[in-house]
Amino acid sequence: MYWDCASLAAKGLARNWPILPGCVLLFMLYNFSSAFFSQFGFAGGMIAGMIQIALLCYFYSWISSTVQKERLTFKDLPEFDGGLFFNIISVAFIFFIVQFVLQQLTQGLDAKFLLMCVQLGIVIVFNAIPEVIYLHRIESTYALSEAARFTRDNWIEWFAPLLLVLAPVLLASPLSVLLMLAHSDPMLPPFIVVTGVLNSNFGQATAFLLPLLALLIAIWYMVFRGHLFQALSSGTRRQRMYKSKSR
Repeated sequence: MYWDCASLAAKGLARNWPILPGCVLLFMLYNFSSAFFSQFGFAGGMIAGMIQIALLCYFYSWISSTVQKERLTFKDLPEFDGGLFFNIISVAFIFFIVQFVLQQLTQGLDAKFLLMCVQLGIVIVFNAIPEVIYLHRIESTYALSEAARFTRDNWIEWFAPLLLVLAPVLLASPLSVLLMLAHSDPMLPPFIVVTGVLNSNFGQATAFLLPLLALLIAIWYMVFRGHLFQALSSGTRRQRMYKSKSR
């Protein structure tokens, strides 16, 4: 199953290669918006957040088309999926509210460890939230419950490839793996993890090419996750149908 998903991901990116430079552009715009609007305080952060969700919408749309074996050209890339945008923002808003409330409740306290544990729990429990959003097209708390249920039913098969990617860092420093996961974005799980792995293996010698290389690997891994999600979801459905018939 893993080999099939990896092969499909490679073939999909070869077919839809225009999304690779498109994702590089999205990454540059993402970093620029963060740096530019951060100087305007809370309002600037909200504007940057909306821009980043729009960029994430483009990314999810391209990944979804690739996973579903559609062909994309440069002319297709600017098409904006409004429905997908609102699906994303409905989940991102919940994450924002949870983090904001926790920060307010722990203001003035040394609660970094608590906040890190909550973030780590979010990343693990809702790890499949990107695939739930762009493949199932559901939103808000329903999307979160579906992602949590998927993790519960498939946690071994789902996290095994991630543990393989993290193996070098895990052997050297298990705590570093937890810190990387705790600081990753639940809406875009692979990127910071891949960055951390490359940084641990190659150090500063590749600092210039590191973000670009990490981005390309993260794109492939997102497509791989999409195919794996579909394979595991169909298997889970078959198991439920078999159990219900047995009863």
